[in-house]
Amino acid sequence: MKKFVRLLIGTASLFALAACSSDNGSNQATNEADATSENGNASDSTASLNGGSGRTLVAYFSYPVGTDLDVVTGASVLQNDGEYLGLVEQASIWISEELEADSFLIEPAEAYPDDVGQIIDEVSSDDAPDRELAQLVENFDNYDTSYLGYPIWMATLPPMVQQFLESHDFTGKTVIPYTVHGGSGLANTVRTIQDEIPEATVVTDALSVSRNNIESSQQEILDWLAEINE
Repeated sequence: MKKFVRLLIGTASLFALAACSSDNGSNQATNEADATSENGNASDSTASLNGGSGRTLVAYFSYPVGTDLDVVTGASVLQNDGEYLGLVEQASIWISEELEADSFLIEPAEAYPDDVGQIIDEVSSDDAPDRELAQLVENFDNYDTSYLGYPIWMATLPPMVQQFLESHDFTGKTVIPYTVHGGSGLANTVRTIQDEIPEATVVTDALSVSRNNIESSQQEILDWLAEINE
């Protein structure tokens, strides 16, 4: 009964988990995604997203929770021509294609279980194991601007995203968050990112995508990109 209650509480957040396609490779995005725009809940900040000698990186965490399009796992994946894509993955593909940016899939060295309830149990446990990143971004110093994509897990950043922030030097860099959610919007993730990397400029005009709109929001994502890059 206890586990069932936790499942009900956590499923809305974990429905936004995004699957990665098996053909992509770990550092590359492929195919479509979508969004509903929201402002972050941290104080406003401005940053020049143009200029500088570095390149732009789209780093994202997108994790599968099954491939059957049913009421439990269907919100986590998007079927496109017989291929399953994660919702964050789809948004990341549109962003990286529009910006002609490099992309990087944030992955755990040891996979999470392919079960929503088991993931909830792990991430909500005080003694949950620390999962390491499968790999770091090569030549991260080359990137001035990083778009950071993630689902909302238990109303906050997934542990792998926090691990990613802790494992790279963001000094002097600009970070632009975007998320897929099941009703929680950005939650408090923009502030959390600011706290994790105070040496970076975190753009608070972040993008929040409802999982319900993912298939019809490409233009909204593109409009958001144009606005923050004015």
